Amino acid sequence: MVCLNFAHLVVVFIDLVVVSSYIYRQLPMRYLPIGFNYKTISNVASLEECYDQINEYSEAIALQYNYTSKVCYSYSSLQSYHIETYPSTYNQTVWYIRDDSECSGCLTGQRAQQLMGQYSYLNSTCIPRYDFQYNDTWGYCSSPCANQNSTSKYGGQVSNYRVGVFTDANCFIMTRPQVIKGADYDCDSVGMPLIYNDIYYCYAVVTLNTTSVTAFSDNACSTILTNGYGVKLIHPLIYGELTLMSSGQGYVGAYYSNGSYVYTDGTALPDNVTWASGYPKGNTFVNLQAIPLTLIDKANWTGVITCMSEAPAIS
Repeated sequence: MVCLNFAHLVVVFIDLVVVSSYIYRQLPMRYLPIGFNYKTISNVASLEECYDQINEYSEAIALQYNYTSKVCYSYSSLQSYHIETYPSTYNQTVWYIRDDSECSGCLTGQRAQQLMGQYSYLNSTCIPRYDFQYNDTWGYCSSPCANQNSTSKYGGQVSNYRVGVFTDANCFIMTRPQVIKGADYDCDSVGMPLIYNDIYYCYAVVTLNTTSVTAFSDNACSTILTNGYGVKLIHPLIYGELTLMSSGQGYVGAYYSNGSYVYTDGTALPDNVTWASGYPKGNTFVNLQAIPLTLIDKANWTGVITCMSEAPAIS
């Protein structure tokens, strides 16, 4: 793909658009921003017309155009983003994001994550909505999950910046510096960089075409993330993150083998994990209950796997 830069007032190319003094660069297709404060323009015949219309809305930090509905959107801020691994869900939509740097050419995944973090947090340590405040005890931003007014039990507005939930139903997300720094780590285009215990990890949720225990015993996560493995309970907030990130299907990366529970890399599930009363029962799979964030074991598994790995820095 060739990316070009032209010094016209309004220039439309496949990957680069110049509107007034701002540079709008196309996001890699796997990134789907969650916009906030947007303006909608209907019956827009083409991508070019979308840019012409948005040229009058100088507050826009992100542009979105849907080829099917012919609707153009301009956003004055973001609040998070998804990483999409199924092209069929986004092949009719294109996103551009404003880049005030002097960068040229294609927008890299690293720069895309930096910009989306910048426009989500603006100049604040915590996302400036939903009453998030810095929590000195945990080192994250926190807020009651109910403040997000979401249909999701624990809130779904901040998506991939979320690191978990505590038992009092407080949601925790990364701080702005943690998010911006996370863009310096490579998660193989499918994972999200999250920080636990001052270490960055890649975190990914993937639906497999199997519900067999062999996905655990063969460590399917190693084919999804470099040096990947099923999610380990290395931090108290991960209990909540499992459920939040996988639509209630919070399967820990552990299974029952030869009389004990082991992680997918063969190490033992520690004794200090929080089992629900009466568990474990010797069933094959380890699942997280959304309330009250305790573990149970089940005979069956849905095929949704949660993976993690130590995140390598981008060289």
